[in-house]
Amino acid sequence: MHILIEMTLSSLSLFFLLFFASLLLLFSPHPSILLFLLSINKILK
Repeated sequence: MHILIEMTLSSLSLFFLLFFASLLLLFSPHPSILLFLLSINKILK
């Protein structure tokens, strides 16, 4: 049960991180943000 809660929290935080990064990308297109998104993508794979 505890592990399930931790997994849910980590996936939620990851989702919010991706959401925040995409918002940043929409409002200020900057290459460093693109690199940041790419690094997240590599971590996920």
